[in-house]
Amino acid sequence: MNMNKVTIEDIKLKGKRVIIRADFNIPLDSNLNITDDTRIRSTLPTINYAIDEGAKVILCSHLGRPTGKQDLRYSLSPVAKRLGRFLEKRVDFVQDCIGAEVEEKVSKLQPGDVLLLENLRFHPGEESNDEKFAKALASSGDVYINDAFGAVHRNHASIAGITKFIPASGVGFTGFFRACWYRLSFEPPKLHLGDRLLLHFGAVDYHAAVWINGHAATVHTGGYTPFTVDITGFLNSGPH
Repeated sequence: MNMNKVTIEDIKLKGKRVIIRADFNIPLDSNLNITDDTRIRSTLPTINYAIDEGAKVILCSHLGRPTGKQDLRYSLSPVAKRLGRFLEKRVDFVQDCIGAEVEEKVSKLQPGDVLLLENLRFHPGEESNDEKFAKALASSGDVYINDAFGAVHRNHASIAGITKFIPASGVGFTGFFRACWYRLSFEPPKLHLGDRLLLHFGAVDYHAAVWINGHAATVHTGGYTPFTVDITGFLNSGPH
C-alpha cells in the first residue's frame, strides 16, 4: 500500500492559480460576528506558503447547512475580513463560487493575491458532487490543495469531484500534519476457537482510520469518543 501523499511543497506554485479548499466552517453569533476563529488560523501556514511561492490564491469553503441556496446567514464574508487581518493584506471576496463574476475576479489576480469564494453550499451541486459543478469550480485553478481535514471524508464536489478536472492536486499543511500514522507492535496472545481480540482506543480525533497489516479494519467518525476494533480476523492476513 502506498502511503506517500503529494503535499503543497511537492508542487510548483509560482504564477499558478491555486485553489485551496479550506475549512472555514466557523461559529457565528446572531449578528454574524465570528465567535471562534481557530479554523481560520489553522489554515494560515498553507495560505502563507502559497503566497510566498508566488501563487494566485483562491480560497473556497462551506459554512453551515444552507441547503443548496443562498442564505446570507451563512456567507463567508466575515471570514474574508478576519483573514485580511491575519494576513495583513487585502483578501478579495466574490459573492459566488462559480460563474462569470468569479472568472472576472480570477483573471485579474496577480501573484500573491488572495481571493475568497462565497459558500460552496449555496449550490446544490456541492453536496451532491455534481460533475458539472465540480468542473466549473476546477476551471478557476491550475492546482488544487485540500487543507480541509475536517471535510476530507465527504464525497462532495470541492473534495472529490474537483480533482478529476484539475492538473495537479495535493494536501496542505493542516491536512498533512493531522493525518498522522501510528504503529502498534505487540505479540498477540494465543487464541483458541471462539476467542476474539479487541483493541480499545481512547478519545481520538473526529476521523480515524485503523489499518491492520495493510487492511482497513474500521473508520471511526463518531467524534472525540472511545471506540473498539475487533482485529481477530486480521491477525493472519498479510499486507496488500
